[in-house]
Amino acid sequence: MQRMLGETGFGMLLGLEAPTNLIPTINPLGDFDWVSGDQLLWDVSYASYYKHSGRLAFLSTRKMFTLTAIALEEIEKALVILDKDCYVVGPDTFGDLEGTLGLYRELVGGHKVVGVVQGRTLDEALRCSECYGEFVALPFDVASDVDTPYRTKMDNRYQLADKLKDKEIHLLGMTSIEELSWYRGYENVVSINTGLPVRLGLERKSIVGYGPEKERDSRQYMNMLYSPCDGDQLDFIKCNINEIREVLSGNCGS
Repeated sequence: MQRMLGETGFGMLLGLEAPTNLIPTINPLGDFDWVSGDQLLWDVSYASYYKHSGRLAFLSTRKMFTLTAIALEEIEKALVILDKDCYVVGPDTFGDLEGTLGLYRELVGGHKVVGVVQGRTLDEALRCSECYGEFVALPFDVASDVDTPYRTKMDNRYQLADKLKDKEIHLLGMTSIEELSWYRGYENVVSINTGLPVRLGLERKSIVGYGPEKERDSRQYMNMLYSPCDGDQLDFIKCNINEIREVLSGNCGS
């Protein structure tokens, strides 16, 4: 299968999420820009950085700290601010198959939209994926409830990825290093975004062995405008990113 995002020498491509003050340091350690459309609308420094970065960009349409998307008119405003060609991660509502498809159909014309797979069950999620093109996004909690154990969430997403070999897949977030290792050899799983290595690094924690219940997006644990970061915390962040790289480097095939 021809990769839509091209080759970099790594396996799965990595996009990183970090507070605005850390983006110039952290973002170059990833492969592409992961841009919050919501934050573009109010954070001038954030918007300026990504507008001028010159890299491949994904525009996330999820409203920060919620399970729903920003309004369609806000998505259009964010695209004007970003002012460059990019992938638009389709608007979605957690667990809502029909609502998500309705939003996707409203936005898809004229944009490179990556449909987000939603549904309460694996069967619903598969039905949702059939309505999209060849590039789809799988949330870390797809086909799950908010209180579903994280191991079950991992398994549900893996089962979907295994069934969607005819599509290229972007992973929305991660639960653990272990989960990423499951995709070794899956050439159709091409990219992932995550704030987890940054969040844990700011807490002076290693990502190795991490695997508690993941109930929320990592951004909800950070001040996304400004988070103090000393040299020790930065070392933790870089080590965590390197640990992810070690796993992703095996995802080009076996």
